Amino acid sequence: SIRMAPNVGFFAGHSWTRKRVLGMEDRAPTEAELEEMRRLVDETMGDGALGLSTGLLYVPANFAETEEVIELARVAARHGGIYVSHMR
Repeated sequence: SIRMAPNVGFFAGHSWTRKRVLGMEDRAPTEAELEEMRRLVDETMGDGALGLSTGLLYVPANFAETEEVIELARVAARHGGIYVSHMR
């Protein structure tokens, strides 16, 4: 018999990651905070995430500078993950 495979995947969410570390603050993370964000993305990728997703139009992701997103995308890339975004 043919078995149906699930067609589901999840991503490491930038807003969720940022909110866990910075709350709703409109500022750049410190190096220690950015390292914690990297760790969270790394952990989520290790749990099977397909990559990093952002919704840069929405709070709190819209507070992020481009370099922050790049740093987190690098973590996803080390796991073979992709980057997807709802454009700002």
